[in-house]
Amino acid sequence: MAYTEQVQHIIMLIRNIDKNIVVAAEATGVGRPVLDLLWRGLPPELKGTKQKVTPCSITITGGSTLSRNPWGDGTYLSGIWYTPRLC
Repeated sequence: MAYTEQVQHIIMLIRNIDKNIVVAAEATGVGRPVLDLLWRGLPPELKGTKQKVTPCSITITGGSTLSRNPWGDGTYLSGIWYTPRLC
C-alpha cells in the first residue's frame, strides 16, 4: 500500500473511533515524511466533528534517556519525543 493510501486508511480508522485520542507514531527514517502527511491531513479530515486528536511523534534513538525536542517550527512535529532503543 502506498504511503498516501496508508495515511488515508489511518485517518479513516481514527474517524471511526469517535473519541478523543492520542495517536503515537514512529518518525525514524522514512517515517518522518509519512507523519508530515498524516498530521497535516488530520485537521481538515476531522472538520465538522467534535473529536480531538493529539499527535505524538516518536523517534527511536541509540541514546539512554527519554527526551523531547524543546524547539519547534509550528508544525505537528514540534516537540518530537526521542526514546532510546530498549535492549
